[in-house]
Amino acid sequence: MTSEFPYIIEPLWPLAVPIASLRFDPANCRKHPDDNLRDIRASLRTYGQRTPIVVNSATGIILKGNGTVRAARQLGWTHIAAVRVNDDPNTAAGYAIADNACALSAEWNTDALSAALASIQTDDAELNEMLSTLSSDWRAGLRERPESNSTAIFSSVFEIVATCQDEQDQRRLYEHLIQEGYPCRLIVS
Repeated sequence: MTSEFPYIIEPLWPLAVPIASLRFDPANCRKHPDDNLRDIRASLRTYGQRTPIVVNSATGIILKGNGTVRAARQLGWTHIAAVRVNDDPNTAAGYAIADNACALSAEWNTDALSAALASIQTDDAELNEMLSTLSSDWRAGLRERPESNSTAIFSSVFEIVATCQDEQDQRRLYEHLIQEGYPCRLIVS
């Protein structure tokens, strides 16, 4: 069986809706910078759409999958698989936040991740770059920073403790570091 939507896996074909009929959530709490959209595009290009987005039936607003829809549009897709729900505004907002937040508290199974990263090979240069970065970051022992505004999966954190002569000295150093763009906090011990 063939489909006019070869980028959507076959079990999801009945859920295909025109992307033009969907609306982005103006109150969406998640951002999708260019590098995040590049990674989503690479995954969609390589694996196709494997999970449906979630759309509010009454409004056409995307509750889950704003980044997926943006990336699909960039790839020239005309349709996307969507589950439609009839949520009131409170449920819609709560679900959208919960869906995004749940992944942030997950942890990697380090043995499984290492084995999987060592065995994955794709023909997509951007997906390979993302996987390579993840593998390098993981091997370097960098810790996860889900609260970061960065879309990087891992980031290094380097901290310094400075001993100051007095409160005025501390204040001067603090103000200098803030002016230089360093995020700082004052600690008295």
